[in-house]
Amino acid sequence: MQNDDCGYCDKSKKKIIKDYRNFEKDMQTALRLLGDKFCPETQAEPVKPGKLLYRITSNESYAVWKFDVAVAGARLRPGQWPRLWFGVVEKSRILVPLVVARHKDYGEGDSKQENEALALMKAYSLIEES
Repeated sequence: MQNDDCGYCDKSKKKIIKDYRNFEKDMQTALRLLGDKFCPETQAEPVKPGKLLYRITSNESYAVWKFDVAVAGARLRPGQWPRLWFGVVEKSRILVPLVVARHKDYGEGDSKQENEALALMKAYSLIEES
């Protein structure tokens, strides 16, 4: 499955890299694992929904998911790992990173980031359809 790094996460990714310098590599690893998971040709299950991967919404053209990205070398519990919201476009087999946030950014709830990811994916799907 192909990744389309549209730059939606660039600003927040830079903030996280200031705290965890290995995060760029960790995020690339996460995207590769997610690409394997959602690629219909590989049929691999490197990540199963439930503990680290959560479906937010899906429809006939795309799905939005949330994934907890493990940070190597950081002393964080799994609940403190940065979260990545991404979309999967079924028709073109594209994985789109939408929002990434540290645990201190989403605090008590991550509805702000979730709503932002949904809006970005909706806009992305409209562009892709045209």
